[in-house]
Amino acid sequence: MNSSTSASKCVAACIKVIQNCEDIKYSCHACGTSLEGDYATVTKVVGECVDMLHTHGIARVMAHFSFSSRTDAEESIAGRMESLKAQCDNS
Repeated sequence: MNSSTSASKCVAACIKVIQNCEDIKYSCHACGTSLEGDYATVTKVVGECVDMLHTHGIARVMAHFSFSSRTDAEESIAGRMESLKAQCDNS
């Protein structure tokens, strides 16, 4: 990639990896990327992103990973955003 302090080229390269995984939905924002899919698929594509960055000469990759898993209801990024918007509109 290069020695710039900007991470945008690395993020863009990871997005390309994510786009190649048809079972993942994603949403990019200023402070990260949200991934939606089953746990095994999400962790696999995150691993592929890390491997790809190392292959391109990035010696150190740091990622913050959190997840939500529910068995009582269907959940999606879009649904979470709709719920948040509704709460903000009602305030």
